[in-house]
Amino acid sequence: VATMFEEFWGFQASPFLNVSTTRFFFRSRVHEEAIARMDYVVRRSKGAMVLLGPEGSGKTQSLRFFASQCVEGGLAVSFLKSPCADGADLLAQVLAGFGLACEGSSLAAMLARLETFARDGWAPGRPKVIVVDDADRLPIGDACEAVRRVLSIEAEDGHPLAVLLAGTGALRTHTGYARDLSPRIEVQHTLASLDADETRAYVRDHLAKAGGATDVFQGVALDLIAQASGGAPRKINAICDACLFIAGGEGKRTVDRNIVAQAIVELRDLLAA
Repeated sequence: VATMFEEFWGFQASPFLNVSTTRFFFRSRVHEEAIARMDYVVRRSKGAMVLLGPEGSGKTQSLRFFASQCVEGGLAVSFLKSPCADGADLLAQVLAGFGLACEGSSLAAMLARLETFARDGWAPGRPKVIVVDDADRLPIGDACEAVRRVLSIEAEDGHPLAVLLAGTGALRTHTGYARDLSPRIEVQHTLASLDADETRAYVRDHLAKAGGATDVFQGVALDLIAQASGGAPRKINAICDACLFIAGGEGKRTVDRNIVAQAIVELRDLLAA
């Protein structure tokens, strides 16, 4: 059911919600580069990759988009989003993501079950894919050691498991990562910010996917959004959503520079983070 906000703007859905949905994923140059590297790791059975970027840079959306492509290509994917308590909990989540039972299993038993599953039907370029989002929040205990043991599952012609880790730059200084995982990471990529042209395209793309007009934001308004957001998708979303709310409340069908300036003031704490 459309809300008054969506009805006013003619949207079929809210275009700038900060939720990780593939529907509104914008394939910018920056995010295409990240997807290309993930694809390389999977197709070449390289084992592991780390995707780095600040909060709100689009890591989770990139991961979910790539994971959906893997599923469409017939690959099994286990996507871990919530932080785990320890290594056993991490492996239990991995197995559950693959649809495998693990209740009451020991760490060794879960690793053995995962290895059997990984080798079943294995062929180069067709690994099972494990995605660990917010990897910088892994507990310092044995969770990273569990990931290391997962990466030690190998075949003569490649890795039957592809592990994609994502986190902020803090991941590089994470004690467990530096000790257990860093030597096993073959590909590392850092997401850059969107430039001004990509920010404009991002906003218009979201408006189009929501079913609305793409010229709602004036050019000078988009310039200010690009500057204030620093090209971070989460901040772009927050500013644009606030702008549409303010403009709609005033009965205006376009967003000008003054409305953007008002939104920036209201969001100053978020934008300063």
